[in-house]
Amino acid sequence: MRSIFPIAGTLLLVCALSPKLDGTLFAADNTATTGEGIQFYKDKIRPLLVQNCFKCHTDDPNSHLRLDSRAALLLGGKRGPAIVPGDPEKSLLIEAVRQTGDLKMPKNGRLDEQQVADLVAWVKMRLPNLCPCM
Repeated sequence: MRSIFPIAGTLLLVCALSPKLDGTLFAADNTATTGEGIQFYKDKIRPLLVQNCFKCHTDDPNSHLRLDSRAALLLGGKRGPAIVPGDPEKSLLIEAVRQTGDLKMPKNGRLDEQQVADLVAWVKMRLPNLCPCM
């Protein structure tokens, strides 16, 4: 049985530090905290994640990667952080959905070009509407 204590401890630490990190995480672009960024997440990103990713990357996450919170995306899984906020070219999630490297997601399919573009835009916006503690 795997212990959840290391993950829980890390999430608690990230939550405790998040007020101190917000200025750094959002410094380059405040879209993440605007209504526009939040609406983009609700309209485009959340449905995409629910339909294509959450089945394998929430409650019993494959590769120890959860995609349902900022803390989880920044913590990442076995391969490291899934997202580098503001930098899609350094984000493993973007590489996976583009299917340009060894990792190809989602399994048994591909996202369409618009869905990939939406994820890239979301990463550039610094992940609006994902609370660090959700």
